[in-house]
Amino acid sequence: MRKIQKTLIILLALMSFSLYGQTIGQTQGEPYDQEALFSLALNNSGELGILSSRAEQARQETAQTRAARLPTLSASASYSFLGLPPKGVTLEAGELGAIGPLLLPAEETVFLEDTGNHYFKTGLVLTQSLYTWGKLNGAIEAARGAERIGDAALTGGERKLKTEIKTLLTTLSLLRDMDIDLQSQEDIVPSLVKIVEESVDQGFLLKKDLLEVKILTQQVITARLQLNHRQQIVLNRLSHLTGLANMSRVPLDLTVPLQ
Repeated sequence: MRKIQKTLIILLALMSFSLYGQTIGQTQGEPYDQEALFSLALNNSGELGILSSRAEQARQETAQTRAARLPTLSASASYSFLGLPPKGVTLEAGELGAIGPLLLPAEETVFLEDTGNHYFKTGLVLTQSLYTWGKLNGAIEAARGAERIGDAALTGGERKLKTEIKTLLTTLSLLRDMDIDLQSQEDIVPSLVKIVEESVDQGFLLKKDLLEVKILTQQVITARLQLNHRQQIVLNRLSHLTGLANMSRVPLDLTVPLQ
């Protein structure tokens, strides 16, 4: 009986090898490779979006903290309308008296011009911190630390996502290779059953042998169903990560770089 089982297995393998490569027609369109899927997953990831925003905020805070050591220049301007503007100050010649023939003042002198109704005022203020007791340096180091933590979290998240995309594509490639082999076996099963049935009719094999072949046939069908289910799980995960719908119809480049 074991010899019969071995013979059936060898026959399945040989017939599978002859049909190997006959696959379901590929979907038309440019296939998505690992980098394309990773790019889609980056844009679709809410978690990485949050990490990216935090990293950018940390960089901005670092830049603002560094800017606090630089001098600042502020400008101001104001305008007023005077209903009763003050009069100017003018001294007539000799108004303060005289010393002999010398008049004080010798001629009319204007100390303050008459003020008009419009009053403008402008100013510039330059501020420079001379010594802050190390507060600015400490704040800068703290901001740099937060920036490094944010960048590390973002980089780690991107690396984790890229690794998952690579793992999913590798798994899918292996599953599809197995599916091709199982499909080939499933295609030849009817011919194999017919051969065994004829052998039973002619007395070369027993009905028990035919039953074993039918059980083997069912095992091949069950294995392929399980394999397709696993493929669908992988495709659903890719769809969740990338946002692509109907992944079973999406053309994929399953060539994964070794790096």
